Amino acid sequence: MLIGIPKEIKNNENRVGLTPAGVQSLVKKGHHVLVETNAGLGSGFADADYEKQGAEIVATAKEAWAAEPDKPEFKPDLPSNSRVTSGKLCHLSKDLFPSGRLL
Repeated sequence: MLIGIPKEIKNNENRVGLTPAGVQSLVKKGHHVLVETNAGLGSGFADADYEKQGAEIVATAKEAWAAEPDKPEFKPDLPSNSRVTSGKLCHLSKDLFPSGRLL
């Protein structure tokens, strides 16, 4: 499976969707992981940390999001600057889903 990890775009959000240890676990199971450059900086992880565990660093979120074209489709009311598009798996955030429901 091809797995993409984009950089967080929310203000003051320093978490990353997957740590280098998570990359290592997925790669050991035969998966290919794409990580947007600098995605882990806010959590203290450099691109090199991900590369050492087998991830491929990509230049843009678009490249990372392109990794999973066959994910279930969610249709939340997303902010206009959202990178989530049809057919992508998204984070279930209270900011994006204030009602707690997916449509």
